[in-house]
Amino acid sequence: MLSEGSVLELVTSIGENGYFVGEPILVVADVENAGHFIVVEGNRRLAAMKLLNGFEPPIRKEAVKDVLASVKETPTDIPCILFPTRQEILEYIGFKHVTGIKPWNPLSKARY
Repeated sequence: MLSEGSVLELVTSIGENGYFVGEPILVVADVENAGHFIVVEGNRRLAAMKLLNGFEPPIRKEAVKDVLASVKETPTDIPCILFPTRQEILEYIGFKHVTGIKPWNPLSKARY
């Protein structure tokens, strides 16, 4: 995530403004590991929160260190919505982005 996504921008945003509860992480129970969950939507947010809370990054250590130096706030709670199945999450995401309040561009719609 550090090499491809804009996780550091998200670390900065969350560090300056806190975690926006209107964007919960969407998870399903991990059937192979009781008490564990799989993040289906929100992996960048989870990665950012992990970095804010001391997770040692495997790459870009100096860049992470520089971003963390300017952090004002370190939230520890991540709002989540637990769905019964992965398919229900995909249906929710599809509705939200294709017909709902947060539209995707045409390429994103086609990929979905």
